[in-house]
Amino acid sequence: MKIYVVGDSSSLILLVRSNLHNYLLPLTKIIIPEVVYQEILKGKIKNKKDAFIIEKLVFENKIIIENPNKTNIENIKYISKLGEGELHAIALAKQKNYPILIDDKKGINVCILLNIKYLPILAILKMLFDLKIINKEQTINSFNILIKNGFFKKEIIEKYYKIFNR
Repeated sequence: MKIYVVGDSSSLILLVRSNLHNYLLPLTKIIIPEVVYQEILKGKIKNKKDAFIIEKLVFENKIIIENPNKTNIENIKYISKLGEGELHAIALAKQKNYPILIDDKKGINVCILLNIKYLPILAILKMLFDLKIINKEQTINSFNILIKNGFFKKEIIEKYYKIFNR
């Protein structure tokens, strides 16, 4: 049985850049709104490898595109000032009652407000490490890629650094 999660663009890009998608996709079915998919595809213009990989995963039905209904979008838009991708991803997560892969602080705050389970990318890395799906070397390599490509507070980096180097 696969677990369903909604993805937002930055978390999905980080998932691919750190190669964690290869370990997470056998366990989950990732669903993204069309707006998120279009944000990701803009990376193809800059020849971003992650955009091509995500496009392939959509083509292979490993990532599914599904849109939230307009009412959910409008309700969340009313209480927040999110970008279109985060707005649609959170609306879809709320509508489906699925957790969401998200790292955006404003988006996480909206998830907390709406009681939506959220999964930051470093929590995914820790889960894969704790479940022994990836070994310590893979974890450290992915962690370093995430730190290089993501926007994480110093305290968060230090917290996970200690966890992965125990």
